[in-house]
Amino acid sequence: NGITVDWSSVMPGNYDISVFETDLISGCVGDPMNLQIQVVGSVSQIIDVIVCDAQLPYNWNGNAYNAAGSYIVTLQNAAGCDSIVTLNLSVNPSVTASVNATICDAQLPYNWNGNAYNAAGSYSVTLQNAAGCDSVVTLNLTVNPTLTASQSVVICDAQLPYNWNGNTYNAAGSYSVTLQNAAGCDSIVTLNLSVNPSVAT
Repeated sequence: NGITVDWSSVMPGNYDISVFETDLISGCVGDPMNLQIQVVGSVSQIIDVIVCDAQLPYNWNGNAYNAAGSYIVTLQNAAGCDSIVTLNLSVNPSVTASVNATICDAQLPYNWNGNAYNAAGSYSVTLQNAAGCDSVVTLNLTVNPTLTASQSVVICDAQLPYNWNGNTYNAAGSYSVTLQNAAGCDSIVTLNLSVNPSVAT
């Protein structure tokens, strides 16, 4: 009775201990009591977890974590001793990006990321980035139209051949050429050529 032992400085392991009882009045020492003591140490553990920000809050051991960081909890191990567990939580961000594309209407449908788009507009798709997290990418699609125009010209037959846009025309008629407009798209221009005859009297 009255024996106090500080086990905090004892290394984990098995120990054989002999305890003698002493009579405080007579000073006589009794027979030893042999004891087997097992000292079990505390356990430390580190857990590394990587999540996407869309998976927050992250629930672990009854706690919800809303940001990356190191979090320490004290649990009881099977021996009833404290065990310190450290959660190293890393949070990978989702990424948003936009892609601008300008095409001519003759290039429709426009294929992007496995989808076909038939008109101008903004289209969003959800992809996985290198960290395995959702990334929202928006396509801003601009469609420039094909233009049509016509030009009417009246000449005298003595003015033939008539040169227009690098071409030579020897008779009246309608002639179409395809040009590029300022937006880089095809533009169809039609020449309506009239030829008046010379008159001899």
